[in-house]
Amino acid sequence: MTPNLEGLLVRLHKGCEQHQIAPRDSMRRLISLWPGYGKGSLRTSQVRQRFTVDDFHRAAKFDKDLLKLLRILGLAQT
Repeated sequence: MTPNLEGLLVRLHKGCEQHQIAPRDSMRRLISLWPGYGKGSLRTSQVRQRFTVDDFHRAAKFDKDLLKLLRILGLAQT
């Protein structure tokens, strides 16, 4: 997981899994995909409503750090 939360959130959107976004561009791109997103105000419930485990699995195919995190949490696909 590249240490850029907004970049990760962009990649969780279907069709954006392979997008490697510079940190300076990630917020603008994320807001275009998720107009209600607000930096510093993200709650777990918002993530659950917006994304599924399948979204994380799909993005993890292109993000080795995210895949590692999913494995640690016992959520990786076998």
